[in-house]
Amino acid sequence: MGEAEARRLAHRFRRAIEDGAPLKRDIIFERFPYGSCGDAALLLGRFLREQGAVDVRYVLGTRKLGDSWSSHAWLNVDGLTVDITADQFEDMEEAVIVAVASPWHERIFELDEDEQPGDYRAYDDHTVSRLNGLYARLLRAMIVEPPPPTHRQA
Repeated sequence: MGEAEARRLAHRFRRAIEDGAPLKRDIIFERFPYGSCGDAALLLGRFLREQGAVDVRYVLGTRKLGDSWSSHAWLNVDGLTVDITADQFEDMEEAVIVAVASPWHERIFELDEDEQPGDYRAYDDHTVSRLNGLYARLLRAMIVEPPPPTHRQA
């Protein structure tokens, strides 16, 4: 999947989370993007695979701020860094990052070397069951109704 297509789809997916409020009842997404990076990445991973991405990997990084540690998750999609929750951090203004290389991710986070599949369907039954419902709601939120047919006047 190319960078332009990945960017278009990532923005579309993020808008579906924000606009339609299909996930607001889920405790993980109540304060989106805060604290929802893991599930958001896995949901996006399935969507991007279904849209033609070949290699989708879940990436987990940790960072130390003062005396505390925090973690963050995003995707590596066909060699691209794809992150739809980066703006949960004060030092990042961009809501969506899609790039061949992301200096922010590379500079700020220490990466977990154990890469995981970027599609939630590869995980345990509980994860699959919970995220399947959220994914179905997101897809419904992204469907654009076709305009009504126009009739030619004679």
